[in-house]
Amino acid sequence: MIVDKMWISFVFLFNLYCVLGHLFTCTENLQESKKTAVKLVKNMDKYIRQEELKIEVLKRISLSIRSQLTEELNGTKPVPPNPVSMYLYAKTISDASYSITQIYNNLKAERHMNEFQATLNYKLPGEVDLKGVLTSFTRLQNTYNVTPAEMASGNVLGIQVPVLSAYDCYDIGKFVYETGYTRIALQWMQTSVDKIKHLNSGKAREFLADLNEFITEIKRQDRIERVRTRMRIVNFNATEVEEFQSMVKTNSMIYYGIEFDRNANFTKKYENTCLKRDTRFGGVCKYLGFQELTFYKQPIKVEYINKSPMILVVHDIISQNLIEKLKGFSNQLHRSKVLSDDSLLRHIDSSERTSSTYNFMDDMSDPDMIKFNDLLERLTGLRTNIRQADHLQIVNYGIGGEYQPHFDWLDETLLSGVLHTATNRVLTIILYLSDVEVGGSTVFPELGLAVSPVKGSVLIFTNLDKDEQGDKATLHAGCPVFFGSKWIANKWIHKKYQDMNFLQTNPSIWKHF
Repeated sequence: MIVDKMWISFVFLFNLYCVLGHLFTCTENLQESKKTAVKLVKNMDKYIRQEELKIEVLKRISLSIRSQLTEELNGTKPVPPNPVSMYLYAKTISDASYSITQIYNNLKAERHMNEFQATLNYKLPGEVDLKGVLTSFTRLQNTYNVTPAEMASGNVLGIQVPVLSAYDCYDIGKFVYETGYTRIALQWMQTSVDKIKHLNSGKAREFLADLNEFITEIKRQDRIERVRTRMRIVNFNATEVEEFQSMVKTNSMIYYGIEFDRNANFTKKYENTCLKRDTRFGGVCKYLGFQELTFYKQPIKVEYINKSPMILVVHDIISQNLIEKLKGFSNQLHRSKVLSDDSLLRHIDSSERTSSTYNFMDDMSDPDMIKFNDLLERLTGLRTNIRQADHLQIVNYGIGGEYQPHFDWLDETLLSGVLHTATNRVLTIILYLSDVEVGGSTVFPELGLAVSPVKGSVLIFTNLDKDEQGDKATLHAGCPVFFGSKWIANKWIHKKYQDMNFLQTNPSIWKHF
């Protein structure tokens, strides 16, 4: 037994000696091992720094986005949609998208980065949207005579908005300059100078130097545009030359280059009428309650605005349920198309209408719309079925959204190739589905009339004159939306098989004015 124990101990000690021997042998490579460990630690530190940098970038992105969502995150009442807030939001999201994309490109395998990227690609504004907002700045400034200094001040038309920094003003001015609006670009750059010159940091002084250099370049281009514009005037007919030369002489022509066409009366009348916002000349309001229209239980409020062409507003006639139902199709909106005026008569993406549109194809079968179409027939004395009218068209105009002056009637020679009835639109009906804080009026430039959107009201006007020809006085437009969101629905009634004595038709609202 003792021998066995000693043998076991010997075997154990022998094996232990061998192990220690191997360990001792390994220490000969200790320095190489430590060098490898150093590389491991350095690589780990490098990875940790990269991760920390990535986290810092994501923190900054999160904070910047949070700064644009104060009301939403705190549950407070949000500021009405406006160009300044839209610009800052779109710019923040666009910058965030770029930063996350840079990280994503280097870390494609990371699940969280894939999720971030997917979120940014889903219903969040990108670079195209940012450019759209910036384009609306110019449109709104021109239409409502708002200066860059006012836009950047934090108070626009009496409404509190975020304040734009000197760098924001520079970015906006740079975009405006690149799109050809040198006059407005100079105003934005000067606003940037006014904001930065009060700062006394080295960065501010360097930025100011770059600003002044850029302003010199814009002024040079502005002088070139003025010369080119004056040269264009020489080719106009005598009447136009006299008018524009007079404008140059009196220094009343302030638009040059790409803005030159804004000197024309057509655009000036439009913008001047938009400035009026809501204009009535001797309008008459009546409560109508007569049995043949079944309004004797609940009289309707009708506002008479103009006789020729006949323009009326019927107030409080669209139910809240119908409004919400029509606006509920917002996820099916797409960019507006209008009829081109070339020989192909194509539907084209429109720069004249800046909005999204949805054609409500079931307004002849939807129960609520059947009732409302019946109401329209009793109001107007005209048929609204698909053989004699267009389907209801729902439109949403965002910030800066407009529809420039146009007619709803077409030249007689084009009717058969364009409108499904091959007859002209005799009546336009506009359903106002929302209020608009500032802007968005429906205007008639030739008449000097402006009608502001009032939720639940309907604007009705004739398109043809007494000889059943297109009435040029019906030239109308949708002014740019400055604050808020404009929702409308259009219904066009055609001449086909209609009683063209409808202005005297009984029953109808016309005979009361």
